[in-house]
Amino acid sequence: MSSKLRSCLYITLFSILLTPRTILLAQEEKEITVDWIYSDEGAEPSKLPRFVWTESGKAILYDTRKPEEQRTLEWLDPDTGARTPAIDRDQALAGLRSLRESKVRKTTRN
Repeated sequence: MSSKLRSCLYITLFSILLTPRTILLAQEEKEITVDWIYSDEGAEPSKLPRFVWTESGKAILYDTRKPEEQRTLEWLDPDTGARTPAIDRDQALAGLRSLRESKVRKTTRN
């Protein structure tokens, strides 16, 4: 076997053997405590989106795994797996805020 081929083989074997260890060492170890288990972060891995099936065969999802500022109602098409927004989140929140403010104004007048 030529020396070039042998050195290439050694480098390849070294890379194959070293890569999994590097990946494992790079992972952050997290201590699992009772407090962590009952925290929001501990519940995260087992959370599932809330959903309701509609008569059209599609589902309306509210994915609680997303950060709060990104959560919105979404349509799920089970045939394609595609998710599309069911509402404009910002517009809906603005509408709810204005309703709340008008209700507060009415109660303070009476």
